[in-house]
Amino acid sequence: MKYKVHVALFLVTLFYAILFSFAGQIMPDYLDPGIFVWMRIVVAALLFYGLVKLKNKSPRIDWKKDGKEIALCAFLGTSGNMLLFFYGLRYTLPINGAVLMLCTPIMVAIIEHMTYKIPPKTLQVIGLLLASVCSFLLISNRGISIAQGDVFGDILIAINAAFYAFYLVRVKPLLNKYSPNRLNSATFGISVLYALPFAIWPAFHTDFSAIPMDIWIKIIYILFFTTFVVYQLNAFAVKNSTPQLAAIYIYLQPVLAGLIAILLNREPFSMRKVMLAILIICGVWLVNKYKPKLMGLR
Repeated sequence: MKYKVHVALFLVTLFYAILFSFAGQIMPDYLDPGIFVWMRIVVAALLFYGLVKLKNKSPRIDWKKDGKEIALCAFLGTSGNMLLFFYGLRYTLPINGAVLMLCTPIMVAIIEHMTYKIPPKTLQVIGLLLASVCSFLLISNRGISIAQGDVFGDILIAINAAFYAFYLVRVKPLLNKYSPNRLNSATFGISVLYALPFAIWPAFHTDFSAIPMDIWIKIIYILFFTTFVVYQLNAFAVKNSTPQLAAIYIYLQPVLAGLIAILLNREPFSMRKVMLAILIICGVWLVNKYKPKLMGLR
């Protein structure tokens, strides 16, 4: 089971790395982030609902007991998370978004320690400070060049990382009770309503017939692989491991995203970004290498 978790998380990271390059080609020229997010949520909700109907053996959701927590996870992990992420990519470079997502493991560590009241170790604090400072420098306009990226977009993606960190921690107890498909069916179903207000206006002002076939292929890839498949794999991994392990794999995204960007000849790395990325990765490594064992997560 352990190797399956690692394979699932690596695939999640790879699919997200490709997303960074594709999303910039789709938005805002062809689709507004609001309508694109709503399309992702609707398609995934239908697919997860279909899987639940095909495999209707898992326990049904106790809405009276867990409804509020599921609704919160739907906001943190699907609708709110996606809207911030895609609106952020609208204003910043894909590589900025990939590097900023490195904040997530650090935030997960902080949230876990606040939740379980376990004091951090010294080297973990050093790692947190190192990664936090470097993450701040990445979005700051003082002392570093953000090239063509926009600070507003960077901030949105940073908030998205915080949402995702809270989601990973809070969804774990729910995944211990319900199957990934049933829980995803519920969270995405709720998120259809959450994201609807952001999709109504763009839906009436989008010329879908003007979207070329190569862009449609990339849209379909994101709808299926980076939404339905990714959330299925991620839920499986979190259910069978810990939020920290799922978060650790995020620091591979800049490496893969950068490699894909270079192969597509879209954007080069700057040395400043490379150095900051290395320092953030070192900080994340220290956080996870020396973090105390958290009981009750497995």
